[in-house]
Amino acid sequence: MKKTEYKLTLWREGQTNAERFCADILIVDGFNSIDSQSPLGGPDGLKDVVCEKNSWTYIGAAYFATTQKTYAAIRRKFVHDLDGVAANNANGIVFITNQSLSPTQKKALKKKAKDENAKAIIYDNERLRTILDSAIGFSIRLKYLRIKMNKEEQLAFFAHQQSKLSQLLNEQSNEIISALSKKIDACCKKSLESESAISEFISATQSTLNFLVESTQNVKSDKKRLEFPTIETLTVGITIEELCSIHKLIMYGFNVPGLGRLRTHKVWIGSPSGTPDKVAYTPPSPEKVSELTEALLKEWRTNYKKVLLGSRKKKIKAITKFHGDFLSIHPFMDGNGRVARFLLNQQVSELLGLQLKVVIEDKPSYFSALTDAQNNNYETLERIITQAIFGEE
Repeated sequence: MKKTEYKLTLWREGQTNAERFCADILIVDGFNSIDSQSPLGGPDGLKDVVCEKNSWTYIGAAYFATTQKTYAAIRRKFVHDLDGVAANNANGIVFITNQSLSPTQKKALKKKAKDENAKAIIYDNERLRTILDSAIGFSIRLKYLRIKMNKEEQLAFFAHQQSKLSQLLNEQSNEIISALSKKIDACCKKSLESESAISEFISATQSTLNFLVESTQNVKSDKKRLEFPTIETLTVGITIEELCSIHKLIMYGFNVPGLGRLRTHKVWIGSPSGTPDKVAYTPPSPEKVSELTEALLKEWRTNYKKVLLGSRKKKIKAITKFHGDFLSIHPFMDGNGRVARFLLNQQVSELLGLQLKVVIEDKPSYFSALTDAQNNNYETLERIITQAIFGEE
């Protein structure tokens, strides 16, 4: 048994710290609007924490015992906490426990939640250990379990923190530059002598920066008020021409380069101030874009009917792979994220029969999952997309 797993199992930090620990776990794992109810005691209304993720609302429940409990005991606690979903008008429950659960046991708990018309996301001992023994969880592990980082972990931790700081600075810079570009634009409009080149530059910069700011802001959404976007053409026969038409429709008015056309220039994914030799990801060269895009669309067209008749799991896998591969190709100069999310919604509507807008607000985890997908590891991206669609994993 690993040290982290052992210390979790023999929890000695009390209920107050257990609830605070769970709130910290939810934060690093992409939940937002974390509201701890009564960590210092008192009535909590059948919830330890209230939180949101990708427009779904959950009540969080912590079950931390000092020894390993039977499944019957864990289930009783889960069923008791499950009543808090309806009592608090939530979509589901996030059940966090230091206990060990088998896949079959977790499946049974999720079924119980489903029977009560509720979603369920479960963090057991092993899932918590995985988070705590990774760069995002080292500080939480140190804080609550007092397990120090070795040299390798320290390097991973500081590299992760540096990446987070860089992302934060980039987000703030985008907002500042966007505000400045609007002021410059306003000044230029007052002058009849402003050069057309400057006007075009400001227009292009403004649309790009606004898109960057929008993609990095963590704005909460009310799923009940979201409208589902539709197109007349189903993806069963989607072609490059139709894809380009979708890009043109979605990005119309944003003054993006290459509107409705596959990109013909090299691009890289990273900070706007970065250089090609220091980037997070370099998409395929423009010479390969048409071939790779056609291969992706052909694979989707060929497997469409088989996927349509398959299980929910197979449908999610197909949607996830298409989403990850599309963004890896990066077929357009700008607007790839918007087109990818539009197609994601359309595919969910066609294959799963769900008329809801799929929202992914947890940008850091999402971008990290896309990086994994570039290396043919779609597991994390699949989990994120599944939760965004169904409110459960």
